[in-house]
Amino acid sequence: ERKTGEQGRSFVGVLSNSPDLQAYATRALYQALFDCRPLAHHHTLLLVGVWCVGEYGDLLVNGSDYLDDEEPLVVISDDLISLLETLLRESSSETIMVREII
Repeated sequence: ERKTGEQGRSFVGVLSNSPDLQAYATRALYQALFDCRPLAHHHTLLLVGVWCVGEYGDLLVNGSDYLDDEEPLVVISDDLISLLETLLRESSSETIMVREII
């Protein structure tokens, strides 16, 4: 748990200092939050994904900075809200931090 928490913080630090990766990483994490459910065994993905969607959700909704070969992902703000509400309902007491982030 501690090691994965450190990895998550390291990833957030790198992403925070890499504006050119933020849109791509946000799309990838947003998709992973759907694909890896239930997220009970993916604690770091849950924490980093929720943080990233919260921090860079505007890049996700605005559809900016796609890579040349990247398939466009259409996300509206209602989709983001629905995802966060679902994750909040699904999160257990072990993921109190997720509740605080949301």
